[in-house]
Amino acid sequence: MRSLLPLLTAGLLAQVALAACGGIAAAPADGGSSSGSGGAGSGATGSGSGGTGASSGSSSGGSSSGGANADGGSVGSDAGNPDATSNDATTSLDAPASDVVSLPDAPAPAPAVSCPQDLAPATCNAGQYCCVVGDGHAGTQTDTCQDDAAKCAGTPVRCAVPADCPAPQVCCGTEQTIDGGTSYTDVTCATSCSGANQRAFCDPLDNTCPIQHPTCAISTILPGYNVCNQ
Repeated sequence: MRSLLPLLTAGLLAQVALAACGGIAAAPADGGSSSGSGGAGSGATGSGSGGTGASSGSSSGGSSSGGANADGGSVGSDAGNPDATSNDATTSLDAPASDVVSLPDAPAPAPAVSCPQDLAPATCNAGQYCCVVGDGHAGTQTDTCQDDAAKCAGTPVRCAVPADCPAPQVCCGTEQTIDGGTSYTDVTCATSCSGANQRAFCDPLDNTCPIQHPTCAISTILPGYNVCNQ
């Protein structure tokens, strides 16, 4: 019996040393298994010569080493497909509006104005006017066609009948009296012709004279033209 004590004592000391170093792991409750996949630790088996009661100290599991997935799957992989990044290629910039410059309509050329020569009917070219100089009563009147930019020393006549003017304008002459003599300062298209010293020029074949001066007759100041009189 005394010869076994040293052996038993040595075995207990070995188990204590193993427990202190973490070699002996507690068994999981309810038969559960360790979650780790670490290697199994084994306790040292005590053996005594000539003895019959050798005790073995074996641990059911060594210290676990992490790193393996509990489900056995590889770490860091996703079972699903990653979402693809979509590029929106349908967005388009609005095309810049083109600069369209609308030019104003060119003014209509001046009509071919009547410009009697020695009381005989005659007309100027389009863009010209008739310059009347002299006295028709004295037989010194002369009618000359001139370019629109040229100056006239007498009476510039730019229309002779209402048809020479754009609607609703009328052909109107403005009278002036100098040293007892009456003449026209000009004859041109106007929006109205109702002044005391104004006379509407007319066409005897298309009488458009107002009620105040209903008669279209030959002018006594400018022979060869017709004006509205009473």
